[in-house]
Amino acid sequence: QRDPGAEIAIAGVLVGMRAAKSRRNDKMYAQGQIEDATGKMEVICFARDYERLAEQLKTEAPVLLRGVLIGEEDSAPKLAIEALQPLDEVEIKLPRAVRIRASLESLSEERMKAVRQRMDAAPGPGKVMIHLKKADFFEVVIEPRAASVAADRGWIESVEEILGRGSVQVLA
Repeated sequence: QRDPGAEIAIAGVLVGMRAAKSRRNDKMYAQGQIEDATGKMEVICFARDYERLAEQLKTEAPVLLRGVLIGEEDSAPKLAIEALQPLDEVEIKLPRAVRIRASLESLSEERMKAVRQRMDAAPGPGKVMIHLKKADFFEVVIEPRAASVAADRGWIESVEEILGRGSVQVLA
């Protein structure tokens, strides 16, 4: 969904990678596809990056690719690979704390249970602070002792589906 020239990172498995020699300058490059659960995308590793990445391009294990989208008329964009990292070596940086904001006027017992289920399903290092507000009356921030979560993007989106967009704030 990005414009050509945009830098992106994408995770998946490299498939059908094949090396070839450029007709223009006699240097090696590679092309193939990256595949994930949603589909496939064409990738190319130009000569300037091929030498450095040649061994890693042979893997059929999950990888994280970084690169630039290149577009051609009447065809889907390709990813020009600039960096490649095995997915099991990628260090995921999760927030050390999140604040969940909720208005008492719109917070039902059912919603509270649903948020608690999301918290229980994603144990992790992030402290949870709950910011409750009753309009024109009071605001209180509580930090439950036993509450900590792995607040990745998916978790944040799932809580915001319950409490509303912007209800989860990453603190650190």
